[in-house]
Amino acid sequence: MRFRETLTDILEPFTRLKELKISRERAKNILLLSALGLIFAAAFLIRILPAKWGVYLHEFDPYLQYRVTKRIIDKGFTSWLNWRDYKSWYPYGRDMTRSIYPGLPMTAAVFYLVANAIGVSIPLQEFLCYFPPIMAVLTCMVVFYLGKEYGGIPMALLSALFMAVCPAYISRTHLGWFDDETVGIFALSLISLFYVRTVDPQRSLRESLIYGVLTGLTLGYLFASWGTARYALGLIALTTLLIALRDYRPKHVATYGVIVCLGLAIAVNVPRLGIKVVREITGVASLGVFVLLAYGLLLRRVRGNWKRLIMTAGFIGCGALILYGAWSLGYISGLPTKYYAVLEPLSRLSIPLIQSVGEHRPATWNSLFTSLGFLLAFIPVYVFMAVQELDNKHLFLLTYLLTSLYSAASYVRLELVLAAPACLAGAYVIYRLSSSMARMVKFRTATRKLAGVLSKEAAIAFTILLLLVSVAPLVYFGVRTANTPVTIAASSIPVGEFRGDWLEALKWLKENVPDDAVVMSWWDYGYWLTIVGNKTTLADNATLNSTQIAVIARTFMSPEEEALKTMKRYHVNYVVLFVDFIVYSYGGYYYYIPEGFGEENKFIWMIRIAGLNESDYIVDGKPTMNFTESLIGKLIPFKYYEMGGGIYIGPSYYRSKYIEPVFYSSSLETGGYNGRVTGVVIYKVTYPPEEKTAE
Repeated sequence: MRFRETLTDILEPFTRLKELKISRERAKNILLLSALGLIFAAAFLIRILPAKWGVYLHEFDPYLQYRVTKRIIDKGFTSWLNWRDYKSWYPYGRDMTRSIYPGLPMTAAVFYLVANAIGVSIPLQEFLCYFPPIMAVLTCMVVFYLGKEYGGIPMALLSALFMAVCPAYISRTHLGWFDDETVGIFALSLISLFYVRTVDPQRSLRESLIYGVLTGLTLGYLFASWGTARYALGLIALTTLLIALRDYRPKHVATYGVIVCLGLAIAVNVPRLGIKVVREITGVASLGVFVLLAYGLLLRRVRGNWKRLIMTAGFIGCGALILYGAWSLGYISGLPTKYYAVLEPLSRLSIPLIQSVGEHRPATWNSLFTSLGFLLAFIPVYVFMAVQELDNKHLFLLTYLLTSLYSAASYVRLELVLAAPACLAGAYVIYRLSSSMARMVKFRTATRKLAGVLSKEAAIAFTILLLLVSVAPLVYFGVRTANTPVTIAASSIPVGEFRGDWLEALKWLKENVPDDAVVMSWWDYGYWLTIVGNKTTLADNATLNSTQIAVIARTFMSPEEEALKTMKRYHVNYVVLFVDFIVYSYGGYYYYIPEGFGEENKFIWMIRIAGLNESDYIVDGKPTMNFTESLIGKLIPFKYYEMGGGIYIGPSYYRSKYIEPVFYSSSLETGGYNGRVTGVVIYKVTYPPEEKTAE
């Protein structure tokens, strides 16, 4: 009896559930929050897939960002000011204050301090590995609200979903990718949201000015975080000009002035940019648009067509004369080289240093599809729809979409910038098509016409098919993009398995080589050697000093005797080399074929950057005597053997009076991983006592 009473008491709340009535509005909110929760969870979980191979920072630049963040945590937010780092670009050092953007490390430092304050105890480097997925979730939230501006809740959910699983965006926000893009795309999306609300003709001047201030502040934050802020500034200037041509309003002049002045005011206070950002063509053009819009206000006060014509002719003439004079005298500068190369892709053909970086190459149809899936097919459909329904917000998205598409086609890395507008455009197309079908079904039901043309079931099936076609490729390629080990865990080879060669080499350097030792390597590995290995290097991945990189390239391509003179001048103690070969066995012997990710392939770029003649070092794919006698030719532990079209044999480590091997990684010792050798070799360099130069 007592048990029955107890059971009744326990079940009583559940028996009353049927008496509860959930309002329709509350049910919608619950469904909305559930859908958003699933989208955000998917965005985060996909991006942390690389954790199965270990939690490491990805690629190279994130290690520099980690170093700056650590300094801020240890020494305060102003510690990056007047900081010259002598661990890189020896002997000149690197002006860190004027060569990095402070936005990312400062944002991460704030997040880390807040996490510590609420009791989350985690090592800084591990926290920074998870920081990009966290920012991706926040970006999806912003894209949700941006999509809501275009099509309400349904489109907002679609936009956030596409952004969550978009491979182009996942590629730069997965575990360990702690770089400028992490906060850059978030800021760019936030700018888009605020700007769309700023130019909304339904909003009052007060509301537009508030959103204009928010746009300007966010633009300033982007300038402090990422060089692509130049694109955001140009995008706002171009869109505002186009809006003014079709719907000129005084409030657009006021809000645009607020945005540009606030953004540039913050930008000039970023040491890496300074006043030169205003003098660049993008800064001048954005201010020029403001002057042009302000002139339109003045012109409205002038009566008489002839007076307007004379004033306009004088305005154009004076403006052109001032611009020509300022350009001739050097007061106006062009874009930095890599940004200009986006606009003019052919210009990079004359710059081997830019050409040598894979992410600077033009996009292919294959890369575009694997980054955007069938969203790519929705782009022309959206362009057609936007032109038909042209208003301020569509004009912005149309400009954003087409300019970022051109940029992505020019630089494969900028597919990242295309991700947000492509997701919004795809979501809008699906939303409009499904809405149109719903209206047709409703019309058919109400009028009993169009019988057999479009049923409710057919409309639902078509909408589901559209969603599947859109989402499935994104999820597939997105998971495939994220589900690989980070670069250092795969020894910088794009494979889906752990390779510990670089981790072994860096650990050995850190534990067995004096901290003041100078290490020479190709510039690709500078951040790893300096930050993980804690050694002084001649160059890092920022490629700040192309002259010194050319010196390194020429040293590697020189005979040992000449190379030693240069290394002695730079006090080089160790040389680090990376090789990547595919292993074949035949008749009990092992043969090696270059796979192309190590110095066995990069020496081509050394030749070009050094300004040497390629035919002196390689003819018909075969190395010449100049190559085999060069420093790089001797230090690569596999030697060319002309048999069966050309193979390599080894490994054999070069040893001379002044150069000797002191470390080689495990794949060289054991024969590699699954038929591949991704080896790191470290050579020690010594000089006769009488030849040492005074420190």
